[in-house]
Amino acid sequence: MLSRLMKLKNSGQRCSCGKTHSLITDEICVKSGASSELVNYMNTRFKGKIAVICDENTVKYASKLAPDINSGLIILNGNTHADETAVSYVKGELLNKFGNSSLPECFIACGSGSVHDITRYTAHEYKVPFVSYPTAASVDGFVSGVAAMTWHGQKITFPSSSPIAVFADDDVFFQAPYELTASGAGDILGKFTALFDWRVSHILTDEYICDEIENIEYEALNSLVYAVENGDVYSKEFVHTVMECLILSGLAMQLVGNSRPASGCEHHLSHLWEMHCINEPTSALHGEKVGVGTILALEKYYSFERFSLSQLNPNIESVFDCQILQPIFGNLTEGIIKENLPSGKIDSSSLSLIRYKDIDEVSLKIKNLINILPSSEKIKKLTEKFGGKTNLASLGLPDDTDFILRSLRFAPYVRNRLSLMKIITLN
Repeated sequence: MLSRLMKLKNSGQRCSCGKTHSLITDEICVKSGASSELVNYMNTRFKGKIAVICDENTVKYASKLAPDINSGLIILNGNTHADETAVSYVKGELLNKFGNSSLPECFIACGSGSVHDITRYTAHEYKVPFVSYPTAASVDGFVSGVAAMTWHGQKITFPSSSPIAVFADDDVFFQAPYELTASGAGDILGKFTALFDWRVSHILTDEYICDEIENIEYEALNSLVYAVENGDVYSKEFVHTVMECLILSGLAMQLVGNSRPASGCEHHLSHLWEMHCINEPTSALHGEKVGVGTILALEKYYSFERFSLSQLNPNIESVFDCQILQPIFGNLTEGIIKENLPSGKIDSSSLSLIRYKDIDEVSLKIKNLINILPSSEKIKKLTEKFGGKTNLASLGLPDDTDFILRSLRFAPYVRNRLSLMKIITLN
């Protein structure tokens, strides 16, 4: 899988989408013994101080990654989230360890999702390269160029640095708690609805899409489904497949320049629950929430068969009425409106980009796309087979009709990104 994607890397030739793709990540190593490869890479490429950002769960790996590493070891709490508090802590530690006048020559992110988002955000701000060392096959953001952060309570995706290299050691990430692998598999299954939403937006707004990258994501999806249906989900081979798919998805985001190939309505649901606007905090993992979000989204999308786009005519001004949003988002309302109307005007909403031409033809195209989506029942069965979570109750969230309706209704506000969910629920 990775070899096919790498053919697009710095080829110097235009892709069929009209763009020339390139990757920041120029070294990809996913195998047993990758830790030693990382040490050799760092010794060859860097002669100055290295800062390794890890947490209490991964410090045992971090301390072995480079010579004299202890002087640049930054250890986060084991339950740290990617937010402004964590970033502030890292900046303070950098100041303590390196002083005002110098910075590390490179960062290493040693951990899973939160550690990577905090590292890539910091690396981007300080203009210092970083290397990815994932210790669990849990999320697809290891090599992406964006950081999904909870910033003052609001879920925001920031442009950030992609790693210059990734070293994923089978012998390390296989030892991670299995629920992290199940979370990663759930994150991958979410690409079914993410890719669907991307294609729908392309049909309705002519949003840029790359067939090559779309197909590569589908190849990763199909590889995971095959591995779940035909292999031992607790084997090292399966966990390796999950990690490869996650890295592949991150590289796809790099090539496109944003998270569009990997994040759609299912991620908006996850982000809404992570903002705690309609629910209490839950300990569920990101990929677990994405997996359940995918199931809910598929159930909703299959109901699209009952109507056509001709029935949809959103009043965009009423969609962003503070009186509607304030009871849900509270003190985050201003940020939510700014996210959806970045210029402060209605025409900056993704909804305003829709061009309702040839309604019947467009509706048919979307229905045909729905027909090739897997059913929610299939995703449930796959998820159950790899030990993932399949309903809201298992996430520690209310599992009732009212909560589901509110989730579907308000999740599209999380991003100014068009999805079919945004069209059919904000009406």
